[in-house]
Amino acid sequence: MLLGLALPDYLHPISVFASELFGFVLLVAALVKWVLPVLDQAVRRQQEQIREALERARAATEDLSRAQREHEEVIAQARSQAEALLAQARRLAEETLARGRSQAEADCARLREATQRELARLYQAAETELRARFADEVVARAEEILRAEVDSAVQGELVREAAQALRGEARR
Repeated sequence: MLLGLALPDYLHPISVFASELFGFVLLVAALVKWVLPVLDQAVRRQQEQIREALERARAATEDLSRAQREHEEVIAQARSQAEALLAQARRLAEETLARGRSQAEADCARLREATQRELARLYQAAETELRARFADEVVARAEEILRAEVDSAVQGELVREAAQALRGEARR
């Protein structure tokens, strides 16, 4: 019964519909007035957080790109410095090797000259000693010949022996 009036049964569903429609409109109005602004604010806040995260990600990507470029530059500089140091080390090694060779050649020449001088001195000393021995031996044999009173055959034999002895001394 609506407003104190008795309604026929066929109008009863309309009143139910009207009351449901009124409740629905009130519910939508309440949602629009109180819930929707809160949801909208939450969505906007979420969108802002996503935008900030995207901005930070873009900045991080730029930082990463910049750091990679700097890393590549540092690596390139390190390579060029290493190549320069290697070239310098090779050059120093070649110079040291050349100095060592020239020093070794000079030492070898000096040693060769000293050895030749020593050999010449030793040869001279040996020759002098051999001459002195030869002279002593000749004098000794001559004395033996003069002291011995032997016939000419014995004297010839003594001379041959002295000559052979002197040849043997000369060969040593």
